Amino acid sequence: MSEFHSTIIPRYRYRNAPAAIDWFSKVFGFERHAVHEGENGSIAHAELTLGGIKMRSCSIVVPDRASLSRFAYPKFPAPA
Repeated sequence: MSEFHSTIIPRYRYRNAPAAIDWFSKVFGFERHAVHEGENGSIAHAELTLGGIKMRSCSIVVPDRASLSRFAYPKFPAPA
């Protein structure tokens, strides 16, 4: 039987990405495929694997207010 390979790779952002990566490794057995550190101990990009499943992760970086105008943030109504 062939190994499963996901065609959708989720990407998650965390305030403490190093701790999240450690947690996924310890709890679910994900292996660090690639981990690239950013500034101040943050994670610029990480890929974790578990069998044929791949997951990407990075640290949340809060931009300054001036740079926020370059992004579009959709607003969704609150659930009823």
